[in-house]
Amino acid sequence: MPIVLLMGIVMDAFFPLISIFIWSGNMLVNKMAAGVISPLAISFYRWALAGLILTPICWRLIVRHGPQVKAQFWRLFILGAFGMVLYPSSAYFAAHTITATKSGVMQGLLPVYTLLLGRLVFRNKLSAFAVLGSIISLIGVMIFICKGSPLQLFHEHLQVGDAWMGFAVLSYSIYSLLLKHWEKKIQLPVWVSLNVQVLSAVTILTPFYLLNGDFQIHSSSFGLIAYAGVLASLGAPYFWMRGIAVLGAPRASVFMNLMPVVSAILAYFILAERMVAIQIVAAAMIIIGVALTQMTSGVAVRLRQKA
Repeated sequence: MPIVLLMGIVMDAFFPLISIFIWSGNMLVNKMAAGVISPLAISFYRWALAGLILTPICWRLIVRHGPQVKAQFWRLFILGAFGMVLYPSSAYFAAHTITATKSGVMQGLLPVYTLLLGRLVFRNKLSAFAVLGSIISLIGVMIFICKGSPLQLFHEHLQVGDAWMGFAVLSYSIYSLLLKHWEKKIQLPVWVSLNVQVLSAVTILTPFYLLNGDFQIHSSSFGLIAYAGVLASLGAPYFWMRGIAVLGAPRASVFMNLMPVVSAILAYFILAERMVAIQIVAAAMIIIGVALTQMTSGVAVRLRQKA
């Protein structure tokens, strides 16, 4: 494979990889936030902080693109609802009734959801390599999270949390697909689009936050809110949107399978959590599956661009 072609594929993967590293770090933040701040409160504060930072910076751009923002507001509002409210909130609710292991495996279904929904709803083409890479990666996710014993996930009865987590994954799949499908219609700078989505999320979350009545912020939660509000709420979505614009939703979504691996590596160094040998093998499967999907699709895209 020509070195220039390979470098192009690597650069394409840069954006979603940055998002995965930030979101994986946010999973550790969520663990450290337990008992310090409620899930609903940190959800509200993270988007409120993101809005306070981003809006003054983007306000002139928003005004400049006012007619287009107004015309596409309903699309941006829907994107904010699915990607910034329904997905994280449903995952928080799921965590109350099902294990983190089961949540992690269901999180690994995101690429499968995206591929299938993309095919059924938007008639996206599926290459054999994309399907094969997704299957290998998904199997790796299950083995990694379950430490080689995936059947243990199904010893317990179905709970409400299963439905919540399934809905969370479905919500983000819809978000990713709509983001790509509406790309040519929205035609706004990424930061403007992100800003309007963030403000939409704050608007949706505000009444629930007020009804919750938990308004205290402990000093120990400041750093957690800052990470979630700046890196996880601004940096990661920005790079994810750039990644979807470059790769498309189905190819970008496969990178989500790397989250258990990156999270475990970060947890090993930060929280002193250990990995067993089978997880290292599973991690290799996940990386191979993602690479297979990206390289085969990426080569085809690059060759078409050169033609």
